[in-house]
Amino acid sequence: MATELTNVAGLEYFVTMATELDNVAGSVHFVTMATELDNVAGSVHFVTMATELDNVAGSVHFVTMATELDNVTGVKISTLCHHGNRTG
Repeated sequence: MATELTNVAGLEYFVTMATELDNVAGSVHFVTMATELDNVAGSVHFVTMATELDNVAGSVHFVTMATELDNVTGVKISTLCHHGNRTG
């Protein structure tokens, strides 16, 4: 787990990342997560992403999710989800 806090040209950039790799009963479980918090001219930009890759009984399970919350002259919420299965 790593936490990074940087200040670029007055911009507060906050990032937390966690990488987990598990091998349970021969299956591979891989997870990466990133959280980003920006404060630009008083606006709040919040992004959360998660990527999961599972290999269970020879099948590949890949999931990507992204949630974005913006506070710029209002509230904007965007959610993306991609789900795919592949056997072989």
